[in-house]
Amino acid sequence: MARADDVFSLLIQKENEIRSSGQAWLNFLESSAYTSKYSFTDQLLIYANRPDARACASMEFWNKRFKRWVNKGAKGIPLLDVQADGTYRLNYVFDIADTHATKYTEKDVELFNFDEVNNLDALGEVERQAGLAVNDDLDIESRILKLAERYSTYYSGDMIADIKRLTEGTYLEEFDDLNIEVMSQKLLGDSVAFQIAKRLDLDPGSLFSAIDFGDISEFNDTGLISVLVTTINDTVVDFITDLDREISKTKTRQKNVLNNMESSNELVYNEDERNKTKTLSGIEGGRDDENRNDSRSGVSSGERSIQSSDQDIDIRGEWGNLSIRGRNLDSQLADTDQTRTDSGDLRTSEEEILRREQTSNVLDNDYQGDASSALNGGGTASTEVVRDGDTTINGRVSSDRRVEETGSDEVGRTHEQYQADSRGSDLQGNRLQLDEQ
Repeated sequence: MARADDVFSLLIQKENEIRSSGQAWLNFLESSAYTSKYSFTDQLLIYANRPDARACASMEFWNKRFKRWVNKGAKGIPLLDVQADGTYRLNYVFDIADTHATKYTEKDVELFNFDEVNNLDALGEVERQAGLAVNDDLDIESRILKLAERYSTYYSGDMIADIKRLTEGTYLEEFDDLNIEVMSQKLLGDSVAFQIAKRLDLDPGSLFSAIDFGDISEFNDTGLISVLVTTINDTVVDFITDLDREISKTKTRQKNVLNNMESSNELVYNEDERNKTKTLSGIEGGRDDENRNDSRSGVSSGERSIQSSDQDIDIRGEWGNLSIRGRNLDSQLADTDQTRTDSGDLRTSEEEILRREQTSNVLDNDYQGDASSALNGGGTASTEVVRDGDTTINGRVSSDRRVEETGSDEVGRTHEQYQADSRGSDLQGNRLQLDEQ
């Protein structure tokens, strides 16, 4: 286990190293691009121990917040915690690569990620908010340079003012205010652009070289370099926060579009189902209408009947059995040729009708009652052929060749056709900051 004094010595060593040359500064920028939410001293120690670290937190934080366990044998990164009495205490943090998810992990860490294909709209929105014209014809590296310059101006004023106050006894003391401003502004803008490009998975090496950061050696004081690094961190965090917010908004809009499309498809499906139901109901209704029309057509075949609501009266066309109150009246016309038309009317051969006469009474022998009481009170029920196949029942002519039946007015029967009834149916834990962006 490391001692606090050793860690403090390492801190001083790395602080001197990163400002010794442009290349040393680039190496530090590559590491600190992912630890922008940490303090400068913590960034230096993380860089010294794990320069490839992406998100660090204490073991307790990993366990409780994300239910991630630290890998067996993993070595923690010692960070200095200055106590109130001026002494140092060591706290250990572990990079996410030194941990693993468990069966208890419900919501895992989501680190910031930029997808150039799907997130360009979000980048354009950040440009608009920064007051920059969105030019899709520019390559993304050029757009990043413009954004880094614009974001740097938000913080450069305070940074330059602090640097000027700290120049005494440093190399910067030899420069006038204008040169200090130019050097400070350039270091800030280029460092921010380098780290943003790194966070967006671009190649910052294609934008900058070690020569571009040669002026870092003039910042030969801990105070100066601390002010510069702190300002770089604030600027990068500000940009990443804005971009991440716009990316989240874009994802939400895309999700809403998909949900609306699914809802529209569901509405169309439900409408189709309702239309199908209406169509089926219409077909069934049409069938009911056909049945009602059939019932109004009178006696159209030997299988159809007319029934009274208060009397059992059937007039059937199988050469006509008359059933009154359950009794049958057999009025067969023997040896008569019969023909049927499409409308169901009964026809007989004209020649046969003219040759034949009535051969039997209307009433069957089985009927023991008085015909006069059954039919129109005193008249004799008879069926007679009068002309061209027309017939009479009780003296009433059916000129349309349909059999009609009359009864006594005193009985009060109504001879109606049967009406069918139709119905339709920062990760942050204590002072440690886990970069969740």
